[in-house]
Amino acid sequence: MRSPTPRWLIILAVALLACCGCLVACLGLGGYAGYKVLREQATFLLPERIPRDIPELHLPPSPEDEAALAQALAADLPIRDLGDLARRLKGVPAEALAPARTGPQERSLGDRETFWVVDHSRPDKPRFFQAEAELRYISQHAYFWVQVDLRNPPDEAQLQRQGMAFDAIYETNHRYFGSEWSPGIDGEARVHIFNGRVPGVGGYFSSVDEVPKAVHPQSNEKEIFYVNLDTLTPGTDLYSAVLAHEFQHMIQWNQNRGEDGWVEEGLSELAMTLNGYPTDGSEVVFDLFPDTQLNAWTDEMGRSPVHYGASYLFAAYFYERFGEKALRALATDPRTDIAGFNAVLSPLGLDFDTLFRQWVVANIVPREEQRRLPFGSPSYARRHGTVRLGRRITRYTARGEGAVHQYGTDYLLLVPPKNGPVDLTVHFDGSSRTRLVPAFPAEGRAFWYSGRANQRDITLTRAVDLRGVTQATLTFRTWYQIEDGWDFGYVEVSTDGGETWSLLRGAHMSDKNPMGNNYGWGYTGVSGGRKGDEPRWLDERIDLTPYAGREVLLRFEYVTDDAYHAVGWVLDDIAIPEIGFRDGAEGEDPAWEARG
Repeated sequence: MRSPTPRWLIILAVALLACCGCLVACLGLGGYAGYKVLREQATFLLPERIPRDIPELHLPPSPEDEAALAQALAADLPIRDLGDLARRLKGVPAEALAPARTGPQERSLGDRETFWVVDHSRPDKPRFFQAEAELRYISQHAYFWVQVDLRNPPDEAQLQRQGMAFDAIYETNHRYFGSEWSPGIDGEARVHIFNGRVPGVGGYFSSVDEVPKAVHPQSNEKEIFYVNLDTLTPGTDLYSAVLAHEFQHMIQWNQNRGEDGWVEEGLSELAMTLNGYPTDGSEVVFDLFPDTQLNAWTDEMGRSPVHYGASYLFAAYFYERFGEKALRALATDPRTDIAGFNAVLSPLGLDFDTLFRQWVVANIVPREEQRRLPFGSPSYARRHGTVRLGRRITRYTARGEGAVHQYGTDYLLLVPPKNGPVDLTVHFDGSSRTRLVPAFPAEGRAFWYSGRANQRDITLTRAVDLRGVTQATLTFRTWYQIEDGWDFGYVEVSTDGGETWSLLRGAHMSDKNPMGNNYGWGYTGVSGGRKGDEPRWLDERIDLTPYAGREVLLRFEYVTDDAYHAVGWVLDDIAIPEIGFRDGAEGEDPAWEARG
C-alpha cells in the first residue's frame, strides 16, 4: 500500500530546519529504503512507485486480498475469558466461576495469609512459589502485607508514608485513567500490596488474581500488586513510581483488558510522571535508538528499555497535545492498539499516522522552537534529550540505502556546503509492502493466520462428519512463534455442539505448564526450534479414530495472556483423507467459522 508519509514529513522538516541545514526523516513503512540527494532545485520529490525488487514478498497480493487483509487487521480480536475457557476446556462448573466474595472481609492488623508469588529471576523459566505475609498497615485505599521472614522488614513509619503516597496515587490514576474493578473479585474496596521477595522484577500486577481459584489455582483472588523489597523501600519516590505504574495496569485490565502492550506500558510510564515521580530513564535509551518500532514489544529484558522509552514518549506527546480528557478517553476506549488512538483522534480531524509523523518531527525540534510548530509542545520537549541523528551528508550528489522498522525513524542530516546554500532534490525509493508474518505458505498462496494480540481467544471451527468411516486422521502443516510457556495453540473436538471440548495431542505439542496457562497439550515456543531460532513448517498428524462414526466439531484455538505476544500461529493444508476433506485456505469456505 502506497503512503504519502515520507513526502509530507520531508517537506515539513526542511521548511522548519532550513536555517540550520536540512534534516530528512525516513519513516518506517517496512522493508528496505534508498535515497538520493541531488544538487539541483529547491524541491523535495518522493516518487511514489513500487520499487523493482521487493524481496519481502513471495507472491504479490491481489486488490481483493489487500482489501480482505485491511478489513481483517481493522477488526478487533475476541477477548480471552478465563472463566469460559475453564468451563469449556476444564469442565469447571458455572457456580465455581462466581467471585470469591460478594462483600468485604473483616481484617485486622496482624492477620496472616499465604500468597502465590511469581519468581521472574529466570525469564525463560518463571515459577510460582508461596510466601506468608502479615497485614502491617491499612490506608484509605490499600492493605499493606509484609512477608513474615524478611531480615529487614519495613517499619511502621515507612509503611505509613507509603500508605499516604498511595492514597494520592489512587486519586490521580482514577482521574486520568478510570477505575480498577471495585469492589472486585474479593468484594473489597481497598486494593492489596504484597511487600516481600519478588525475584527478577521491581513489582508486578497479574490478572490471574482477578479470577477464582477454580479457574486458575495460583490466583490470590484479590486486586493486588507485588513489590520487591530487595530493590525498593516503602516511603520512597522509586517505590511510589512503581505503584503508580502497576496501578495503571490494574485499571487498564478493568477498562480495556485487550489493550496492546506498547500502549499499556506507555500509559503506565506516563502515570508515574503524572503523579510527580520520575521515569527510569528509558526515554534516553530511545533517544539513542529512534529506529525502534513504536507499536511493538519484546520479551527480552535487555531490549525492553528502548520500547518503554518509545511508548512513554508517544503517550506523553499525546497527553501534552490533547490533555486530560483525551487521555482518559484513550485509556477507557474499548478499541485497542492503533484503532484506539484513531477513535479518539478522529473527532479532532487527525489519525494515528498523522500524529506519528508529527511526533517524529517534535522529537528533534529544540524546546525553544516547539512553539513555532503547529503541533509542537515545549512541555513535551522537556521530557527527553537529544535524538541521535544518523548519517551526516556534506557532499552532493549523495546516495545511500538501508532498512528502517515500521513506525520507526532514521534521521539524515543534510549539511550545507561551506561555500554557501545549495538547492537540493531528495528522491526516496522504498518498499511499500512488508510481510505480515515471516513465513510463506506451505502450499498454494494463502494460509490461516491467528493474528497477534494480548489476552485474546481466537478460534477456527467447522463441523466434521465422520459417520461414514471407522477410522480418521487429521493432518495439517503448522508454523508458529508463540510466547513460550505463556500462550498456547490447541486442537480440539466437541461432541456436544460446542458446550465442552476435548484437547487433542499432536507430536509437536507440549504439556509444560509453568504458569498455569496450559489447558492440556498445546503448541508453544518456536516451531521446530528454540527461542531465537527461525520457525519452520512442521507436519502434524492427529488420530481422530475415537470420534469415528460421529458428527463432531473440530476447532483450532489460540489463547494469549497479558503483557506480550509473539508473531502467532499459522495453519495450512488441513486434511482428513478418509472423508476426502482438504483445505489450503485458498478460497472462501463457509463451513469454517473464524473468530479472529
